[in-house]
Amino acid sequence: APTNIPYTVNIELKGAQRAKQPWDGEKLSIHTANAIQNAGFNHNNILFSSFALDNIITMANILPTAHYGMLFYEKSQPEDIYTTPLTSFNHQALGFNLDTVQQVQATFTYHTPTAAKLTYLHPEITTITPHTMVELSKQGYGFNTWGLMERMDDPARRTVYQTFIAEARIHNISWGIITDDIT
Repeated sequence: APTNIPYTVNIELKGAQRAKQPWDGEKLSIHTANAIQNAGFNHNNILFSSFALDNIITMANILPTAHYGMLFYEKSQPEDIYTTPLTSFNHQALGFNLDTVQQVQATFTYHTPTAAKLTYLHPEITTITPHTMVELSKQGYGFNTWGLMERMDDPARRTVYQTFIAEARIHNISWGIITDDIT
């Protein structure tokens, strides 16, 4: 298991995405931040992530010293997340590639306080290559790859995960895996 992650919990900000509901503006982030503060939990130990860039931008403006990560879609073409007609970059599930990561980082930096840092990338496991992981880690990113609704008894799929873990360890890259199968 990874030992070099700087957070205790990863909270995905997603509201009712893909549930045929409109984007709720800042309500989700404000409610989440209030719940965390009311519970006395240290937000510096939290990694907030979302497929919608605007969700993490909003949260970073509320809790700038928490950790932030961007989830990336398994498809290469962007897809609208909410039913509200928000076809902007900030409201779409984005494919994972170097150019998109740079655009996400530039947008995040432009719209958030200086203290806020986007430090984690969450690509779907089959969309990240060892070369891309190493190149982006040189820019300070850690990785939490994801792959859900799968069985790890598939040898090809298991090899993909083993390669990712091996490369992360070889290059001392902060890593994690988001999955629903822990076998």
